[in-house]
Amino acid sequence: MPATIAATVNLPLTTAPTLSVVGDPAYSQPVLALSSYSEASESAGRMVTIYAGGRLAIVAGLELRAGSVGLHVLTYPEAKALRAMLAPGVIAQLRQPTYPGLDLYLAPQRVRIDPAPVDSSPAQWTVTLDYDERAWPATPLESSSAWTWDDLAATCATWDDVAATFSTWFDVAVGP
Repeated sequence: MPATIAATVNLPLTTAPTLSVVGDPAYSQPVLALSSYSEASESAGRMVTIYAGGRLAIVAGLELRAGSVGLHVLTYPEAKALRAMLAPGVIAQLRQPTYPGLDLYLAPQRVRIDPAPVDSSPAQWTVTLDYDERAWPATPLESSSAWTWDDLAATCATWDDVAATFSTWFDVAVGP
């Protein structure tokens, strides 16, 4: 049976909503605000016709949320960067400080970029994600949010120091 390894990741504190790639917090981008939000939860139950004029209710709980969220950004390159971050087909985490309980893990189904309806100069942008919520992921951590090669060089003077400090390349990637 494989061993389970747990690690704590400290992400930078922010008062802005942030979208991050699960398992790779180095890929995260703060946004100005949530500009829109909707959610719906479908029943996993069904109605089945068992005879002419009769229906049987198969009762089940609600599925996870699905809907859309609008993320307000300042520039078009920021909007494109959000889309590029999601393009490889990832599970993302939306964190925001304003509405307790709204944070979620999501699988983006569609990404749309539009000029923000706010009259501003220069124009600001809205990135709308149509999403399906995902359960709390059990994804291995790919990197730390702040650990860099410069940090490694400051910690270890030689490759022998790296080998003595970290037992695997995974440990080097994640950092202390």
